[in-house]
Amino acid sequence: MYDLKVSDENANEAEAAAKDFYIYMSDLIDKKNNNPQNDMISRLSQVSENNQQLTKDQIICTVILLLNAGHEATVNTIGNSIVALLLNNISTKNLDKKYDIKNIIEELIRWDSPLQFFQRWVLEETVVSGINLSKN
Repeated sequence: MYDLKVSDENANEAEAAAKDFYIYMSDLIDKKNNNPQNDMISRLSQVSENNQQLTKDQIICTVILLLNAGHEATVNTIGNSIVALLLNNISTKNLDKKYDIKNIIEELIRWDSPLQFFQRWVLEETVVSGINLSKN
């Protein structure tokens, strides 16, 4: 997906997959419009502003954005966390017995965030390596 050089074969396969996904989503949106359920696609199909509903293309683009955002952030968080633990020779054996698992996860996400351009704030005043960090 992020290769600088893409073969014609891979480009054609990607284009075919994108078309198939578009057709699948288009059919699913039609199905949800005819029989709304308690799900995201049904709700997106019912969104309206100034009596205008989202277009099919807008719904499909939103689904693609959510799919990619959820996948990329999750995969990169897991990968970055494993690398951080391995590179710092941190044994995961009984790690959750020594520390609160919530704090472990928050620190791993902070250490090497998969979302580099998002801002973060200090939640409470603390000291790290002798440096005072104020709340916010």
